[in-house]
Amino acid sequence: YFKNPYHSALHGADVLINIYYWIKSEDFNLYLSDLDIIIALISAACHDFKHPGLTQNFQIATTSDLALKYNGRSVLENMHCSETIRLLLKPQYQIFASLKKSEFRYVRELITDMILGTDMQMHSDHVKKSGSLVDEITKTENREENTKNILVIGLHVADIANPCKPWLDCKRWTYMLMDEWFKQGDKEKELALEVSPMMDRTKPNIPRGQIGFIDYIVKPLFENWNRLFPNPTEICLKHLLKNKTNWTQLNSDPNANNVEFNLSNLKNAQKRKSKPIQINEPIHYDDNNVDHSNNDNNVEYHAVIVTKKKSKPKKKKKKKKKK
Repeated sequence: YFKNPYHSALHGADVLINIYYWIKSEDFNLYLSDLDIIIALISAACHDFKHPGLTQNFQIATTSDLALKYNGRSVLENMHCSETIRLLLKPQYQIFASLKKSEFRYVRELITDMILGTDMQMHSDHVKKSGSLVDEITKTENREENTKNILVIGLHVADIANPCKPWLDCKRWTYMLMDEWFKQGDKEKELALEVSPMMDRTKPNIPRGQIGFIDYIVKPLFENWNRLFPNPTEICLKHLLKNKTNWTQLNSDPNANNVEFNLSNLKNAQKRKSKPIQINEPIHYDDNNVDHSNNDNNVEYHAVIVTKKKSKPKKKKKKKKKK
């Protein structure tokens, strides 16, 4: 991954965590094999691998090598697929080396379908298909096709899930994306190109853009997803509605369109919230509102423990005696 404001390794890791959230759900996991799970995790981690920080429209408008190579169709997604497969074929990453050829073909095809499915031009198809899956998903004769559909749509769901996160996370991801988009807008002006929608820093309206994104893109898909997998999705819809309210209130904030100001504030808020790591002390990552002192034996809490790496004693080299 390159060090882009938004499409960086951090975004890849975030989408990996999102798809893992669905996989941990019994509703979703029911349709997956162990091989499907590893394919889903790899596809999520690599879905924007080597993203240049510039959109497909920019690639086409500038007749870039990528646009010419992939004929202007799913330019970035095709590149992500190709680079991911190249990575998996390197000797140090051949985790599928023991599979039969037919099994590896399945791996390659599903990775390709999942990553290509993150193209926003596929969004309306995903909304329609997720709606029809509600009646189809329980039919055993279509199990393999249904598995493919929930994984392809599931990765797209994970990719656009930022508005479904708690407010501070939602807000931070939004301003990171706007930072990247405004930089593209600046380049488009330098090249005398028409500035892409939402990318002109002199005419910003970030809150209104996010409200439209929630209403017309995210909400319809997540409502269908909630009908398929209600247990894990309900909290996402709650956050979505709260975040829409928060963006509506920000419409009157004079600093709402100031990307640098908001990113700086969010970074400082994160520093204040973060506690220094104590060596050999458990760091809990459950709900912060949970009182861990009254631990019921029936409740499982998760924590990690940071320890110092033990340094190996240096071996003294024996000096060879000169003859």
